[in-house]
Amino acid sequence: MTDEQINKAGEEYAVEFCTETTEEILKLSAGEIRDYFRDAFIKGANLANKHWEEKTRWIPVTERLPERITQNTTISRQVITKIENMGYRIKQYDLTLGWVPIYVNEKVISWREIE
Repeated sequence: MTDEQINKAGEEYAVEFCTETTEEILKLSAGEIRDYFRDAFIKGANLANKHWEEKTRWIPVTERLPERITQNTTISRQVITKIENMGYRIKQYDLTLGWVPIYVNEKVISWREIE
């Protein structure tokens, strides 16, 4: 994961799981604080793992297609595609043309980000 992705996951974790206030944490015993931080670490690691699994999974084209790079273009970033009965190929997706480059009898069934 990039630093930006880790920071984003940390922010999501903090919003979702950290409901205690500083005053409540300070009232805990040493053992309870250790358990609190252990649990916080485990929850954070699980959340980061969830983000990583989503980023690296094969996405069926029936579920969604790659997003365009910016608002001013119709082309996506390059992604790895699975081609039905043919293997893999690096391609881009164009909102008007479809998968680029286009080859005869080539059917893209899923794709994933290049990390």
